[in-house]
Amino acid sequence: MITRYKSSLFFRLAIPAVILILILMPGCSGRKPQNPKAIMVTSIGGPGDSSFIDSAYRGLLKGREFGFDVICISPEKEGEYAKTLMDAAGKKPELVVALGSQLSFAVRKVAKKYPDVKFALVDGDLADMPNVMSIRFHEEEGAFLAGALAGATSRRKTVGFLGGADIPVIHKFESGFRAGVMTTCPGCKVISRYTGSFSNTAAGKKDALELYNDGADIIFHASGKSGLGAIEACKEKGKGHYIIGVDTDQDALAPGIILTSVIKRTDSAVYHAMENAAKNKFKGGIVEIGIKEDGVSLSPMEYTELLIGAVTLKHVLDLSNMIKDGSLKIPTTSKELEAFKPPALEKPPKPGEERKK
Repeated sequence: MITRYKSSLFFRLAIPAVILILILMPGCSGRKPQNPKAIMVTSIGGPGDSSFIDSAYRGLLKGREFGFDVICISPEKEGEYAKTLMDAAGKKPELVVALGSQLSFAVRKVAKKYPDVKFALVDGDLADMPNVMSIRFHEEEGAFLAGALAGATSRRKTVGFLGGADIPVIHKFESGFRAGVMTTCPGCKVISRYTGSFSNTAAGKKDALELYNDGADIIFHASGKSGLGAIEACKEKGKGHYIIGVDTDQDALAPGIILTSVIKRTDSAVYHAMENAAKNKFKGGIVEIGIKEDGVSLSPMEYTELLIGAVTLKHVLDLSNMIKDGSLKIPTTSKELEAFKPPALEKPPKPGEERKK
């Protein structure tokens, strides 16, 4: 009887104490039950690409200041986007952030089933769903500036484009890049390859080496984590070979070798989606972000400014201003590229003219 009484008393006193500790301990349960959740669903591979996903993940972490508990999940293989999104929505979060146009079909399917859950689709085009905010970047604008810089800087008059998955959003990058090269170096040749994946560094390195071996001295990669392999290929090729990064400022990954990076502010897009959800300002539809909105730009070129030269940088700035004021529209498809007429530049530099030896 005494033993049972002590045991009963112990549990009456100890269990509430343990529960209280679990609630208060950061890192155990770590989350207050009343906090809303924001769940990010990425493509295969998840964070660690030093590019698109990592930028968005920084935005997710910053968005915690609005009181969110945050979770980031990734499918294990292709074809599991709907299942992963369904699992995320089933947790009844305030917001689900879906990264990449590959998730568009899955978002449409899951958002219909969970009309009370808000979805932010980065690189999306879903305009007809009240609970889906599609954030569409004008990545072709940043790619155009990268192409203009590459065309003015190439000595071989051959530059390369390395894409990841062969999908429309990457075609926008390629079309913009080709238009930029055409603007500063009409006689330059652009060669391209696609790795077929955003997470295959070995394929990125292999395809980049082939582009360099085919004559390119500068490559612009829009290939996510696969691009880390392309950067290694550039290092391996050595002097006279350069690469342009994507999505985040990748310049520091290979100082002096990465000429610049096309920055795509997915971090800001995710952060503002979380802000809108937290402040009850969330609206479905398409939000467009480009150079004018400070959502796309080139990196500051901290390590390569002198290498590139003042005249080229001035032309890139002029072109950026033309895009910003609406006087220059950048092609997004091969068909639009065929009809593109490059703007006239005042005394354009000869290819490679300013690049220091």
